[in-house]
Amino acid sequence: MFGLLIFFGIIAGLIYLFKKFPEILLSTTRLPYEKRDALFSPAEKLFLTALEKAIGNQYEIFGKVRMADIMDVKKNLNGKDYQIAWNGISSKHIDFVLCDATDSAFVCGIELDDKSHNQANRAKRDVFVNKAFEAISLPLIRFEVKAGYDVGKVRNTILQELGVLKPEEPIAPAEATPPRKENEHICPKCSGPMTRRKANVGENVGKTFWVCNDYKSCKTAILDESLRTNSTQDNS
Repeated sequence: MFGLLIFFGIIAGLIYLFKKFPEILLSTTRLPYEKRDALFSPAEKLFLTALEKAIGNQYEIFGKVRMADIMDVKKNLNGKDYQIAWNGISSKHIDFVLCDATDSAFVCGIELDDKSHNQANRAKRDVFVNKAFEAISLPLIRFEVKAGYDVGKVRNTILQELGVLKPEEPIAPAEATPPRKENEHICPKCSGPMTRRKANVGENVGKTFWVCNDYKSCKTAILDESLRTNSTQDNS
């Protein structure tokens, strides 16, 4: 009898530890997170600067907004369909959202598309996001990543999409964003920062390249003169 009580005591103890293990683990170990460098990538920050000049005080700008904070799933769906619809928007974010400066009502969403949007999985995501915004009758405006932006064109594109400005009306005077500093460049593949480096070995020894700071994953390296030529073409 005494042995049976010990046995059940051990079982009860194991069950208690199993239930409390997550709490014990959290209290004794550091969580596996690390801080990101910034809220916006260099490409997003460059566009944000142009966007702020383009809209002035008429609208408020919010970045990295979750789709589930912009739209709700209709309540008349059954449990399975509701969950599928919720999963579609719960983990997706919109690059920028414009809201009315007086009451914070949603005005439009803005997506900044780099070359990654040409990939099949990204293209599929973009189609879903476009249809979701169509479903709630909220404009979604897409801009391509560039080395520099014409503020007047950004302003007019937004106003035309919102129906405030007719396409045939004259474009507002251009106000170009400041040129990128000579020692600053954005990776054309992943939109991350690049650093100028000189090759010390190999067939390109002595030549200067712009190398992605995340070279281990991105593998992008561009000859200095080549990048300058591309940047000049983007700004033309």
